[in-house]
Amino acid sequence: MSNAGDSTVREQRAVLETHRQEVKERLCELSCHLEAIEKKINRCKQEKQINYSKEIERS
Repeated sequence: MSNAGDSTVREQRAVLETHRQEVKERLCELSCHLEAIEKKINRCKQEKQINYSKEIERS
């Protein structure tokens, strides 16, 4: 009986470890996406500041 339980625990652990690795990979992927989005937002902010500065100079 105890051997069957050990087998189940090993299987559960293997499933959990696989899932953990998949989650880590997804987090890494999402982190890269977030970084790209942040860069785009910063670029938009910079462009807005440049345009605002040009408007002030024209005034």
